[in-house]
Amino acid sequence: MPTHKKTKIEILIEASFEKKLSELLDTLDVKGYTVYPVVSGKGEHGNWSRRGVINVVGQMLLFITIIDSAKAHDIAQKIHDTIEDHLGIITLSEVEVFRDKKF
Repeated sequence: MPTHKKTKIEILIEASFEKKLSELLDTLDVKGYTVYPVVSGKGEHGNWSRRGVINVVGQMLLFITIIDSAKAHDIAQKIHDTIEDHLGIITLSEVEVFRDKKF
């Protein structure tokens, strides 16, 4: 079965920005995305954990979308412009998919 090259964009962001980022992705040429809760990790300031956090403040989310590679940098730049002053990380990686029409 042939595969098709696409770009995966992953955005680690504070949960308080879920609505704003979802609305932005809905206005861009993004066919879909998935949001995962992020409970712990390690970064430049050491280990961190959001286990037991009961409100949205302090929680982290990971948005994942797979899009046409030709549009990836423009979309990533718009995401960056929206969240640049806040806690977050944006990564882009090349992936291969089977169902080209889904993306």
